[in-house]
Amino acid sequence: MVGVGTVIFHDLYNQRIKNIDFFWKEVLNFDGRTEPYVQYTYARAKSVLRKYGEPVDFTRTDWNALTDSVAYNLVKILGGYEDAVKNAAAKYEPSVLARYVMSLAAAFNKFYHDCAILKAEETVKQARLALTELTQRVLRDGCGLLGLECPEEM
Repeated sequence: MVGVGTVIFHDLYNQRIKNIDFFWKEVLNFDGRTEPYVQYTYARAKSVLRKYGEPVDFTRTDWNALTDSVAYNLVKILGGYEDAVKNAAAKYEPSVLARYVMSLAAAFNKFYHDCAILKAEETVKQARLALTELTQRVLRDGCGLLGLECPEEM
């Protein structure tokens, strides 16, 4: 799943009109603009949700509890998903969606690193869990549109 997806994502990430240099060291990097990085981010979000142990209840979510700039940035990027899909389709340019997915993964990883999710106060925890749930859904959907799979664990 990772090997083939890595090559596909590398090709889709780059614009169709540009020459591409292919280096395995870059393509398999878990810290850069690569498909394993996106897959790892998805698996990380799923892991948080598994540790929580119950479905996220969006009816209990107080979005106003997300007051930090890191969460705000993640919400803002999530809000751009529909436009990214429409732009990629209108331009016949999958790199638009691939770059969106990459920016979402980077924003979630910063959120994960900077904001305690499961150890936060209950209202904040519910909002952060809802944000985690939405992120993993959009990552899975975006990767699916690119023809890539997201593993539940890595």
